[in-house]
Parts: sequence; structure tokens; C-alpha cells
Amino acid sequence: MKKIFAVFAFALAILVSDGQIFAAGGKFSTPKNDEVILIGKISVTPEENMDFVAETRGLSDVLKSKQGTYYLPFASKKDKSFEKDYENFKKANWKQQFNDGEFFYATYKLNKSSRNMKFNCLSAYWFFNSPNAAIYLPFDFNFDVPEGVKAVYIGSFNFTTTGDNFAIKSVKTRDEYEAAQKVLDSVTEEHYDLYRPYIKENPKEKK
Repeated sequence: MKKIFAVFAFALAILVSDGQIFAAGGKFSTPKNDEVILIGKISVTPEENMDFVAETRGLSDVLKSKQGTYYLPFASKKDKSFEKDYENFKKANWKQQFNDGEFFYATYKLNKSSRNMKFNCLSAYWFFNSPNAAIYLPFDFNFDVPEGVKAVYIGSFNFTTTGDNFAIKSVKTRDEYEAAQKVLDSVTEEHYDLYRPYIKENPKEKK
């Protein structure tokens, strides 16, 4: 996990300094055979008094009023090619940061031999849209995408955090398929029926 955290932190630094590649409001073209459009939602419910947190982080009154945001979850297949893979991921997706409770959408590469997609990464979440109040949300699962499927809905994730270090207390998922389909239709050049995959936990790494 430390290795994943370090690699993701590096990627986040690139993202923040580089900005958007494409103009907001662009639309996805037809995914290639080894690609799929993924849609989902992330929200965070803290148990901590956030006014107190804002004070201890020294946030301005302007920042205190801002909504939390999160970055697209991403994991390279190989650590050695992370930088190249991440740059390609950014080029394929004009938007990488989303508001809490907003559906995210992005084009992802599939494993060509198995059409399996594996998440084993951390997604950065900024309370008050500030890096001074950042946490990292774990994504540790995989799923198969049948041949011919162009778009996948993985669900809506709500993370509950506790304590001033924002430890993850629980993760709940909710099915908002119809709302997700409407969002997808607004960002694609043509209609694709969303596919609900069977989500599988990644095998535990041997120590």
C-alpha cells in the first residue's frame, strides 16, 4: 500500500501542475476494442466536526465554503510504465477532478487477453477542495467486461470517515443506474447501454 500511495502522490502532482488537456464539455467517441467508458460516483461523509477541521488546517473563509472534490481513480498495469500510462489516461479524459456526489466518467484501458479491469489504487479526496485537507480513498476490486460492452457502471460509493485523521470507517454502495445512464448520454457522441459488472475483491497479497 505504501508503494501505491507514493506512486499515486507523484501522479497527483503531475495532474495538479498540468491542468486540463481538453476543453471541458467534450464528448467521448466510440471506445476502441481494448477500452471501456467507466462511470461511477464517489462521496464522503465525515463524522468529524468539519468547522473544527477547517480551523486546525488554517483554511480561509473562502475555502471553508467550498465543496469537497475527488480525482479519478487510476492504476497502471505496471509500475515501470506508470508515467507514460498516466499521461495517456489524461489525454483520453478531459476532466480528472469531480465534486463530491458527482458522477465521474472516464475511458479506461482493458486487459486485452481477459477483458478484466483491476483497481488497486488510491483516489485523492480533498475536503473543502484543498490539498491541506486531503485523504486517499482505497479502490481494491476487479471485474470482467464482456465483448462488445462499451460502457460500465460500477456503482455509487459512499465512504464514512471517523476521527481527525479521517480513517475509513465504512464503505457503502448504492445503485443509481438510471441517473448514471443519463450522465453517460450527456458525455458520449452516441448512446451506449450501461453494463453492471459483478464486482470481485482482489486476492489478498501474500506477505
